[in-house]
Amino acid sequence: MKKLILSTLLLTLPMLASAYDIAVKNNDVMIYYRYINNNWELEVTYKDNNYNSYSGDVNIPEKVTYKGQTLPVTSIGEKAFYECEELNSVAIPNTVTSIGRSAFENCYYLTSVNIGSSVTSIGKWAFFECSSLTEVNLPNSVNTIGDEAFYDCYNLSSVTFGNSVNTIGGNAFCNCFSLADVDLPNSVTTIEYGAFQCCEGLTSVTIGNSVESIGNYAFAGCSKLAWVKIGNSVKSIGFEAFCGCYELTDVNLPSSLTSIGYSAFEDCLVLKSITIPNSVESIGEKAFQYCYGLTSVTSKMVNPFPINDNCFIEEVYNNITLYVPNGTAGKYNETAGWSSFLYIEEKEPAVTSVNSATESIPVLISSRDGFLMVKSELEGQSVAVYTVDGKALGSAKVKGGQAIIATNQPKGTIVVVKVGERSVKASL
Repeated sequence: MKKLILSTLLLTLPMLASAYDIAVKNNDVMIYYRYINNNWELEVTYKDNNYNSYSGDVNIPEKVTYKGQTLPVTSIGEKAFYECEELNSVAIPNTVTSIGRSAFENCYYLTSVNIGSSVTSIGKWAFFECSSLTEVNLPNSVNTIGDEAFYDCYNLSSVTFGNSVNTIGGNAFCNCFSLADVDLPNSVTTIEYGAFQCCEGLTSVTIGNSVESIGNYAFAGCSKLAWVKIGNSVKSIGFEAFCGCYELTDVNLPSSLTSIGYSAFEDCLVLKSITIPNSVESIGEKAFQYCYGLTSVTSKMVNPFPINDNCFIEEVYNNITLYVPNGTAGKYNETAGWSSFLYIEEKEPAVTSVNSATESIPVLISSRDGFLMVKSELEGQSVAVYTVDGKALGSAKVKGGQAIIATNQPKGTIVVVKVGERSVKASL
């Protein structure tokens, strides 16, 4: 009977089991470690299930000697500094390669963290609600930023991304109200859902040339975002990706883009113009709904597909001219959604690129009022223009970076432009 009572009492006591294997002081701060990788390495951990194991300034050493054995410190474990409300600063050594889930979650007064040059991954919730953190410099070694890693870091005003980051996790910087500028390196390939959602102080974003997808809600609610540069590899813009970016005035949609999601630019109240590239295959409902400031809509799609009538607001359909490629106005007038525009005008494509497997220098072609303009760095290069049946219309040489040829042909005529050994069709 006594054994039964004793067992019951033990079950009701709080579990304060030790979470560490060894504890060693560094600069008068006791740091707790676990053995990992077959006891050849150490991971920083917490004291017990009460967490809140550290305070003040913590300088983690590169290696620890205990009972005559010296081992490297290679990891910041899960919840190692969880709810350390009196923690002020942490220095992470160059031997550490990973920062675990919730490692610094709810460290409300953490103002400084120095991340070593070998860290490759920052786990989910790693710095969740570190609301006093103002600056983060991510070394070139970091390739993954986990979901909600810096969620609710209200005072975070500056983030420097290393040149190896390839994934920005879901809601990674959500509610970082003080973040003003984001410059994503070309190493980034994916911006997950809500990555920078509700960053209300964000004013400009540069998205690198390797990003292929901008996730749902990625920049939604960034109410002060005025300028966005989208890299030339983006294929999809997700649901509400830029919804509620009230001050966004201009955005470039690259020729790689294939889909624009539901409400992608809804409530971009002062967006002035939009040009939809020929590569686009789908546009979701309300994609440009409530974009009251639109003064110009251009579609480069040669074969328009139906869109929902609520893609644009009625004021846009009734007052703004839709510019389309030469010879396609009839198609647009017969296609659902596009036919809602009262004014549809054919307009030659502004620029056509000419590239060749044997010639890496780009050539840009544009036309106006029967004149053909060719821009090229190939100074002195011969440029000739022909009808599609081979009749010569004129020629010139590139001088001062361009060649201008009067074709004397009516607007909409298809011609063949020969630049050196390269040929391409163009519309006047």
